Amino acid sequence: MQAQFDSNRGFGVEIETARTGRHSTGTIAAALTAAGIDAYATHGHRTDRAWKVVPDASTGSEIVSPILYGQDGLDQIKAVCTVLQQIGLKVDRSTGLHVHHDARDLTARQFASAMYLYAKAEEFVNALLPSRM
Repeated sequence: MQAQFDSNRGFGVEIETARTGRHSTGTIAAALTAAGIDAYATHGHRTDRAWKVVPDASTGSEIVSPILYGQDGLDQIKAVCTVLQQIGLKVDRSTGLHVHHDARDLTARQFASAMYLYAKAEEFVNALLPSRM
């Protein structure tokens, strides 16, 4: 069963990769670009219309998405992850994929409800995730 998304609600991801000596932010961005993904290497974290590859002091590099929407956004994440895998980038216990949700239009009550539901499920969510060192 495939998840259904509100295609009007934006989201974004940050994909951390394990430190390797072979892949600079520039070579990662070039591989993404060669695969038809609009990407570039930079040092800033400003939201953009393209995928950005930035250095990450704790892990190695981080691939930051533009604002994504619906199934197209999920397809873009899958395409980026495929390229990262093809060029040999790995994940380990120090890396992760962070999802950011656009919640600007939520009322205070809706936001409080979301936080309440998360607090109720936090133990179960954490059990799904590996511990990070």
